Amino acid sequence: MNDFTRLHTDLLHKLELGARVHLELSDQLLDDIEQRWAEALTEQNDQKLNAIMCVLDHARHPTGRFENLFFLTLEKPLQVQILIVTLACSWKHLIERWTRNGDRIPERYLNILRSFLGHQELEMREWTLRTIDQIGPQGRLLAKEIFACKKPLYGLINPHAKAINQMIGMFEKRWNI
Repeated sequence: MNDFTRLHTDLLHKLELGARVHLELSDQLLDDIEQRWAEALTEQNDQKLNAIMCVLDHARHPTGRFENLFFLTLEKPLQVQILIVTLACSWKHLIERWTRNGDRIPERYLNILRSFLGHQELEMREWTLRTIDQIGPQGRLLAKEIFACKKPLYGLINPHAKAINQMIGMFEKRWNI
């Protein structure tokens, strides 16, 4: 068993026990993750991608090292659940870092979010709106697409449609629209 597999297995065990885990990732482990991620994208291996996101989501510190891999993953036509966990993991490793550094959200990331707002899966749209909430005032750059996501009343039976409408209502109040 290699270091990454051992780390991931140990992480899952600790999470099952209810522990809060904050991993310190060595340069060697980051190299391994980078290589595994590139391979997982080539193979379109959901299991590998999910394990990588799990480990990165529990990293103590964000790293900009994987910015391009995040973009490549989010731009691929992968299963919705993999896109959602990748999007959620991007909060720490992309958005938090950009915000802390005072950087604007790159147009490439905004374009990814824009495309996800039109996704046929409502759960994907919901997580996209949650991500837009994380980017703060810059989320207003997507206002037109956000308001186009609003579901008619008959769609409120679906919990994702309900969450979408609630989040859009929150944006309307926040932005006085």
